[in-house]
Amino acid sequence: MQDGQQTNGVLNGKGKKLGQLKTASVPSVKPEPWNGGKRVDRVLVLLIEYPDFPHNNIQPTETDMTADGAAVLADGAEGTAPL
Repeated sequence: MQDGQQTNGVLNGKGKKLGQLKTASVPSVKPEPWNGGKRVDRVLVLLIEYPDFPHNNIQPTETDMTADGAAVLADGAEGTAPL
């Protein structure tokens, strides 16, 4: 397949090389301010216990499912979840 790409202009033609980036890095994402609407939802959360996973063993870094951006740590303290 590589030989076919070389001869048909996918890598050597004048068009855009979609998916064929030649540099090793991609430019960083720049945050933009949000000036749109805000919505508030009510969410139903179910607690499911599994026999092979100990109770209260999920760490805040392993999930983004927190209320109001606050994570409850294993010792019961509250922390701020990263966005």
